[in-house]
Amino acid sequence: KVSECASVPSGLFRFDVEEIRRSRPFPKWVVPELRTDHAGEVGAVMIYVGAYVVATVIPFLPMAAERAAIRRHLIAESYHLHAFESVLLPNEQSFLRPLWALMGFVLGALSALMGRTAYHRMVQAVETYVTVHYQEQIARLPEGGRHGTLRALLVACQADEIHHRQDAEASLSCGPDDPPSLLVRLWMWVCAVGSAA
Repeated sequence: KVSECASVPSGLFRFDVEEIRRSRPFPKWVVPELRTDHAGEVGAVMIYVGAYVVATVIPFLPMAAERAAIRRHLIAESYHLHAFESVLLPNEQSFLRPLWALMGFVLGALSALMGRTAYHRMVQAVETYVTVHYQEQIARLPEGGRHGTLRALLVACQADEIHHRQDAEASLSCGPDDPPSLLVRLWMWVCAVGSAA
């Protein structure tokens, strides 16, 4: 099965919400960035929900073999979302959550419907952007400083995103050697632009 080509899950992380909250006030740039992270994780959860729905309700598609891997990634992204919802105050979270959820679901479902190559290349494109986005935040927080626990949370989230990208790349490398079609290339561009929006 294709899912057997994926690497071992990175595992769930733990974080001390109270310690992060006690480190307030954050630098002015932190809350807007965490709001972006929150929005991204809402979308990420729904990407995997959309893909999982397709892989479940249409069992004859090649994506059905990906269900276990999709579920692992969904669990990890759910932990990320819970983390940011715990750290941010309600009024600091993205108020466009329904929009990000809808867009994420559509992105995941459509990618899965287009086939495993389109799906894994979508994950590769999205997670590449997210990894860089997290790194930009991590670089601005000194290790072991007042906001060290928050930094550690971002590092843990980034590690999971890197793992998801590597899973996608591993699945592509051990699957059929089918270079992306023009449609898949266009879809990858849409995914990359949408992630950066």
